[in-house]
Amino acid sequence: MTDDNSQITIDRMEMGTGWVCFQAGENPPPIEELPAFLNQTFYSWLQRNPEFNVKTVLPIVESGNTVAIHVWFE
Repeated sequence: MTDDNSQITIDRMEMGTGWVCFQAGENPPPIEELPAFLNQTFYSWLQRNPEFNVKTVLPIVESGNTVAIHVWFE
């Protein structure tokens, strides 16, 4: 991962009731590092919200790299 992670942003978008999407924000990491940042952000979100029961996770892949993660939960 990059040396200066402080400027990198991953956004969480509320898509609907029980549905969120994690994707690169205004200051994305290099595309080859994006999957790791998405995973880290998703994991942190799960840790902060232990009451959520994740039903489905759908990665969105472009040119072999995960560029977004859709999550459905109760």
